[in-house]
Amino acid sequence: MQQTLTKNETPLRWLLIAGFVNSFALSFVWPLTTIYLHDDLHKSLIMIGNILLVNSFAAVFGNLLGGRLFDKFSPYHLFIASIIGMMLTQLTLVFFHGWPAYPILLIAQGFFSGLISTMINSYGTNVKQRDGRYVFNMLYFTSNFGMVFGTLVVGYLFKINVALLFLLAFVVYVGLLFLATKQFNIKIERTTTVRNKKDVKVPRVNAIIIYTFLASLVVIWIMYAQWLGNLSVYMTSLGFSMSQYSVLWSINGVLIAAVQLILNFTNATERRGMMFVQIFGGFIFIAGSFLVLSHSIHYVGFIVAMAVITIGEATAFPMIPALVNELSPYEKKGYFQGVAGSASGLGRAFGPLMGGIVIQSAGYRPLFLLGVYVVAFVLVATLIIWAIYYKRTVKY
Repeated sequence: MQQTLTKNETPLRWLLIAGFVNSFALSFVWPLTTIYLHDDLHKSLIMIGNILLVNSFAAVFGNLLGGRLFDKFSPYHLFIASIIGMMLTQLTLVFFHGWPAYPILLIAQGFFSGLISTMINSYGTNVKQRDGRYVFNMLYFTSNFGMVFGTLVVGYLFKINVALLFLLAFVVYVGLLFLATKQFNIKIERTTTVRNKKDVKVPRVNAIIIYTFLASLVVIWIMYAQWLGNLSVYMTSLGFSMSQYSVLWSINGVLIAAVQLILNFTNATERRGMMFVQIFGGFIFIAGSFLVLSHSIHYVGFIVAMAVITIGEATAFPMIPALVNELSPYEKKGYFQGVAGSASGLGRAFGPLMGGIVIQSAGYRPLFLLGVYVVAFVLVATLIIWAIYYKRTVKY
């Protein structure tokens, strides 16, 4: 049973701008969290891991709640409320960013970031003018383009005063609020024929593929999360500056932009067979990046490792929500985008803590080698599931 939808279409241009603005503001917070807690607030890596764990669980809760509410209530009002909540959180951080205010406010920040990200992705399922794979590739592209500019700002403002970063984030979210009120007041009417939405079943083979790839996303993000936090501590211990660490993320954003432009210019994202190539090719590059990282002690090594993992994430990461969109019934697209967002959130949640435990018990190099083995295992497992089930799935 399908649902009849009558609605105005989500404006792709403004959706991409919203993704850019949200990512730009969020990039003021996450690159500095680990190093700020470690160097300025003098907390251990395990303590930091626990703080980031709670922060990410809050984001996961926001993802899941946002996905469910998107399917049931007014997306516009939910989007506005989420942005206002984030604005208030950032404004509070301007004045209260010591201990324990900072980690407490990180929980609120995580929750609202989960809501906002899921709202943006769920709006993306309502774009009809382009193929879903194109939409999610472009969302990933613009979001990372926002990160390029954000991370360029972080390294320099952090040296002056951390409060400036939170103030700037507040101002940016004011801009996002203005954009949302002008462009996202879209009427979405849902009518269910034959049976209630909650009774809609996902085909079994679809569910197997969806949850297998979401589980793989959790595991890969556990390893990828080492780049977001523990690596900054490792690099500063080797004598590199916060600015040099921030530059790596600027390189990441520029390379993602280049990869996405190539994919979109060649229309590769709209070829069905390319989904397979992008996901599994991306996994191979991600595994390779940790191999490079395990041998890196000079700055050029970190640049090469970042370049390799960037190619991997730029090809694989946007294809997983696109795959989920393709295999999820119309009545549950918001819900499954929330689950997809929570999968990466769970990886970010456990990544810093698990990485901190491995680092304190064995060191950084064993952690990086573990990343090679873990991602390689995920690659093989998902390849097997894909080969068995994908051709039997129902496409929506």
